[in-house]
Amino acid sequence: MRRFRIVWSLIGTMLVLSMSLGVVLATEPAGGEMSAPASDWLVDVIDATRQVGYNVSVATDPETGHSFISYYDGENGGLWLAKPNGPHFNCGPSNSWSCFVLDLGDVVGKYNSIAIGGVGPIGYYYVSYYDATNGALKVIEGTIDRATGNLTKQIHFLDRGDPGSGIFTGKHTAIVVGSSGTPHIAYQIDVGALQGIKYATRVAPGTGNCGEGAAENDWECSHVYVEQGVGDFIAIDVDLGGNPSIAFHSSFSTNTFPILAHMVASGGNCNNSDLWDCTEVRNGGQNTGDYLAFVLGDNSLPHLAYRNENTDTLEWARWVGSPNGNCGPYYDTWQCERIEGIGPGTSPAGIDIEVDDEGNPVIVYQDASSGDLDLKIARPLEALPWGAAGNCGPLSPSFFSTWLCETLDAGDINHAEAVGGLSVAMSANGEATVAYRELFGIPLDEGRLKVAVEPRIIFADGFESGGTDRWTTTLP
Repeated sequence: MRRFRIVWSLIGTMLVLSMSLGVVLATEPAGGEMSAPASDWLVDVIDATRQVGYNVSVATDPETGHSFISYYDGENGGLWLAKPNGPHFNCGPSNSWSCFVLDLGDVVGKYNSIAIGGVGPIGYYYVSYYDATNGALKVIEGTIDRATGNLTKQIHFLDRGDPGSGIFTGKHTAIVVGSSGTPHIAYQIDVGALQGIKYATRVAPGTGNCGEGAAENDWECSHVYVEQGVGDFIAIDVDLGGNPSIAFHSSFSTNTFPILAHMVASGGNCNNSDLWDCTEVRNGGQNTGDYLAFVLGDNSLPHLAYRNENTDTLEWARWVGSPNGNCGPYYDTWQCERIEGIGPGTSPAGIDIEVDDEGNPVIVYQDASSGDLDLKIARPLEALPWGAAGNCGPLSPSFFSTWLCETLDAGDINHAEAVGGLSVAMSANGEATVAYRELFGIPLDEGRLKVAVEPRIIFADGFESGGTDRWTTTLP
């Protein structure tokens, strides 16, 4: 049952407490949208029948709000899909979800990424993933009947490697669908000592240079960046004009760092294509960029989240423009900020980032600093209800914490840890969904897919005048 907060009668008391305790309290967001505290999130097991969830991705249908989760079956080497609607209810709490295989046969499904787009009664979904047997990038294209939940699918090879010659394509992938419905894929190619970032997008049928079978030459694949030690962590997003940007990790130099590549018409500076402009987000002599996550926020400005290897901390970086920053090119164009300690790196430790409907960053991550692996969420105070007190993040001018870091699912409960891949998605109304893998059992050797869903806090619309027949997310 959802709880509706009555906060206005407590404002005076909370203000006095905040002044006496010396904490920073959140103020109401400009748009009035409220985010739920971690204690109110709903956490459920979706699939516990196999070794599942090691690689996982979640996307939210912009029309229905339903969450679609692609995930890897490590026991059988297959790609699966879970969604909270029909037509086949066979998993999740009280069998309220549908779980079914998308691709099985070869060892397929690692490094999967899912995206959903389209308007009207029929939507479109795409899943990019790695075929380990053939060293190839594959993609599933399908439709969603939003009334019935029925799906169609077509499976295609997009870009084949040659494992016998040491060429592997698609070990790491990320996919996004722009507002026009066009899919964009970023992926890694591994050729001996060299790695590279490639980009694929759907084009007019028969006008591209990649894709096989029914999709022959329906996609255009091209190189973006080639260098030793790039692409182990990769993410992609599109701006308001439909132009893609790709973030990836570089470990080639003495100090590691993220690189952000943005597609341009010409004159780019990426080392393998002048159609891409590359920015190195360096932070002094520190090693950063592990478990890199990336999203474009308001006005298409980029946000990065990653682990700092030198300090074992979660960091958030955003573009602020020269001379306002402390990192990036010339160390003044980006602002890099430490959020909290998360312990030494584990494989695969999880970090992902999204922005809420007010443009605030939402970072979900795994924290190993206590010795257990906890699933946590970090948000700036302006994204939270009035009265939330900061406990992490950069300090304000008054030396108070400006972010709140909370635990969504604690480790070491009944011999379980929130460990493995994770992914976060935001719905159109600002609710977050986190999909992740949990290890459980004695010893910790069984994997299962779990989901944490943020409930929306609502208030009686017109409460002050006695109205209780309408509800709103705006604080009265």
